[in-house]
Amino acid sequence: MRGLAVQDGEVWVVTGPGFSPPGQRLKGRVLVPATTWKAVYDPKLGAAAYIAPNDDQGSYQIVAISVLIKDVGFDPFPALPDAVKAVRADLPPPDPKSIHRPAAH
Repeated sequence: MRGLAVQDGEVWVVTGPGFSPPGQRLKGRVLVPATTWKAVYDPKLGAAAYIAPNDDQGSYQIVAISVLIKDVGFDPFPALPDAVKAVRADLPPPDPKSIHRPAAH
């Protein structure tokens, strides 16, 4: 996203958890999200969201904001027109070098 912001000058990013399907509970109390997501709005490019399973596989999909809203029940960009939310912007793939990997023990 940093590269996109430098290139286009303005990018809005909202991140959050997804609890559908319901995740596991740690110690019976803390709900662990099944997915994580990053919604991106670039006025020059449009809007879309990355959705990834909350695991160590590194898989993800890029979806329209309207799909994200349906999946997680939250609208990260309530002021955007529905027409913008319905079209999936062509977001760049995540940079694997920027993904934090736990240190080997």
